[in-house]
Amino acid sequence: MIPTGDQWSEIAGLPAGDLAITSYAVLLAAMARSGRSGVLRLARKPVEKQVVLAEGRPVECRSNLAHETFGRFLRSENQLSEADHTSALSDSLSRGIPLGEVLIQRGLLSPHDIYRNLQKNLARKLLDGFTWERGDFELEEDQGAVDPTVKINVLQLILTGVLKLTPQAEIYAGIERLREESLSLDPHPIFENTQLRISGHTQRVVQALEPRPLTLHELTSNVSLPGEEVDRIVYALALLGRVLPASEIDERPVSRSVSRRSGGADAASARRQPSSTPLAETTPIDPADDHALLLRHASIVEAYLSFNRKDSFEFLDLDEGATMPEIGQAYLKVAETYAPWSLGPKGAGDFGEQGELLFLRAARAYSELSNSESRGALIHRRKVLRDEEAGRRKPKFSIKTDLLDSEEQFKKGLALVDRGELGKALELLEFAADCDPQKALYRAELAYRRDQFESHRYRKQSMSDLREAIRIDPGCGVGHYYLGLILGDEGDRAGAEEALRRSIKLMAPDRRPIEALKELAAKKKR
Repeated sequence: MIPTGDQWSEIAGLPAGDLAITSYAVLLAAMARSGRSGVLRLARKPVEKQVVLAEGRPVECRSNLAHETFGRFLRSENQLSEADHTSALSDSLSRGIPLGEVLIQRGLLSPHDIYRNLQKNLARKLLDGFTWERGDFELEEDQGAVDPTVKINVLQLILTGVLKLTPQAEIYAGIERLREESLSLDPHPIFENTQLRISGHTQRVVQALEPRPLTLHELTSNVSLPGEEVDRIVYALALLGRVLPASEIDERPVSRSVSRRSGGADAASARRQPSSTPLAETTPIDPADDHALLLRHASIVEAYLSFNRKDSFEFLDLDEGATMPEIGQAYLKVAETYAPWSLGPKGAGDFGEQGELLFLRAARAYSELSNSESRGALIHRRKVLRDEEAGRRKPKFSIKTDLLDSEEQFKKGLALVDRGELGKALELLEFAADCDPQKALYRAELAYRRDQFESHRYRKQSMSDLREAIRIDPGCGVGHYYLGLILGDEGDRAGAEEALRRSIKLMAPDRRPIEALKELAAKKKR
């Protein structure tokens, strides 16, 4: 259900819990409201994730899933060939530097491409949690400072996750207490409206509530949308503090939203939330912009991707014997390059914050190197690290991984299907779908093969799972195809024909749906 009042603070303060009781969507909303920092550990065997939070905002996500690694993500987005991925990954691991830096050095992707894809990959990893109906969570306080490489608009993430991926059962349970209430837009929302971009059907719901409060039934009739979709939208907006029962508006102190804007962790988190585009992807640079500005953007992004792992000498590109005049000149050069106010209106919007972080890092580097004591300590640390590195025997390099590989298991499952071993295939297909629930293809194959294995047991579930796969990804041609086959078997010829016609367009040049449609037409004539 949707928390109220002090329940939000209580959830944000939970050290651990059950995701079946406190859902991932509710957890993220509670963390965003409280501005809490730490590491949110999620476990649903065999999958494990660690979401790093900075002032309530997810800035990093680690997991034991192979498809969530950056290289595999780039391959799935057709940004990188398998050969280039393997070669660059070997170089990355042997040199101990991030894959993105290797790709930039090799000219395979630009700094802008790396940064944009890092954001997309992080968003996809975080969205996965919205599909979890079970699992455990644990929150560990993080005392260290966090300098995130990429940033996510957590409000947009919650909206997208609920609308696209949250199981329908959670939606029903979440809005149960709202069904008999008159709903209203919050005149004093917990987050500023500029932090959330609302469009399409969600905007229709918001506009319908602007004149006066409405019940869910009245709202559904007003916007002429399916009830299930309206339920999703209302649930998402309620989690984000945009919609609530009209009766609660008069009972709640008006000062709540004002205090959040004026100070505290929540206000700090809110002010830093990017809002220009969904999930905080950067706006593409206009090719017509000044060429020099484009080059500066590229240098800022490239430096931003690696500055966290560089010490002061490396950041200012100096050797240990640098003189004070050389340190000063290096600092001035770097500071001039990254000063956010020097980017002008065209550059400050997307890269001003990165430039500011780099500018401040340059100041810290200058401070450390200009002080003889701190510079001596840094030189000593570097020597110790070099000695340790020299003392290690470098093993013969090879790529090894204990990551769970859903793609590989899915391929093995399909091979077993081809051999007619459906029982064994289901185990592998279930593993693949469980590890990568956003992959509609995996869901569709599992649903149909279950129906093939025991239709009397799985028919109803298979039809529901296929429709869910299509809802998540309307372009899943195999999902439409399998649904058409099952509907035809159920005697729903109109539904089967509609599904098969859609699959024909999506699966071309695959002729399976065409043949199935012909067979359906032949049966109709008999």
